[in-house]
Amino acid sequence: SNGVRSGCKKNVSITYKNDTNGSYSPGTVYDNAGNSKECAAQKVKIDKTPPTCTTSGGSDNWKRSAVVVKGKCSDGNGSGCKKADKIVFGVFVAEYDNSGNVELTIPIDWNYNSSPGTVYDKAGNSKECKKDQKVKIDTTKPTGSIVTGTNCPVGTGYTNGTGIKIKCSDVPYAVNNVKSGIASGTNTFTPGTGLNKSIGTTCKDKAGNEQYVSFSVNVCEYSSNSSCGEETCQNSCCGVYYTYTSAESCGCGSASCPSGTTAGVQYRGSGDSKDCKVFCRKCTTAHRHTRTCTSGSCCGYKTCWHY
Repeated sequence: SNGVRSGCKKNVSITYKNDTNGSYSPGTVYDNAGNSKECAAQKVKIDKTPPTCTTSGGSDNWKRSAVVVKGKCSDGNGSGCKKADKIVFGVFVAEYDNSGNVELTIPIDWNYNSSPGTVYDKAGNSKECKKDQKVKIDTTKPTGSIVTGTNCPVGTGYTNGTGIKIKCSDVPYAVNNVKSGIASGTNTFTPGTGLNKSIGTTCKDKAGNEQYVSFSVNVCEYSSNSSCGEETCQNSCCGVYYTYTSAESCGCGSASCPSGTTAGVQYRGSGDSKDCKVFCRKCTTAHRHTRTCTSGSCCGYKTCWHY
């Protein structure tokens, strides 16, 4: 009652280093007179252990659209998982939910083992999720090209009956050269003789992307005639129309040619017996022929490549 005190002996403290979550008293304090008092309990929360991350979302199968790789956060008896801010790096976006789980969206052609990102707890510990999710994305359509076919000896085209092959090929993504590979579509065609013959096939890759590719081709064939009458000549494969005139000083009269054709002259013989024939030609650039003239009024086709 007179305000006299014996004084405290010493302060007391306890150091906690390991993970814990509870209320603890640092101990009891004493004065020099032998009196004592237990200190009040203090809340102690220590979490030095990183959370764990369980990944999912990958697949060995090819996809044609964006893939979401997921990381599920778990912190056991620790401080608990924490929601982090959204992360954007290039075209990739990582987002967190309120439970601290992370989802990474991969929107481009891809063929790599991937991690969804990093998970965090409320004590500031973090854990990068394993890069163990296989992501295979191919959004690019395949294409095709003509790779085989015997060229026609004349003009620009292919020889009938030899087969014209369209080979499908998968187009790699420009950034990382990823492609799934061709699943089907490569075919060989024999479209028959003619100009502007259409051939085409549907090329499909292993991700399911597909595209119809087509080409317009010229196809020629070989014909032979040892001799023919004028009518046959006029309806021959090369579309050449013939008329004949008698010789006049080794010159030829004019031909009466149908519309759309042009006149030409070919001489035969020599000296006073020389005569000529006037013919009307109607050939496109795709028509080619060789001809030999025999006696009389017959044009004898020995060889003829035509479309």
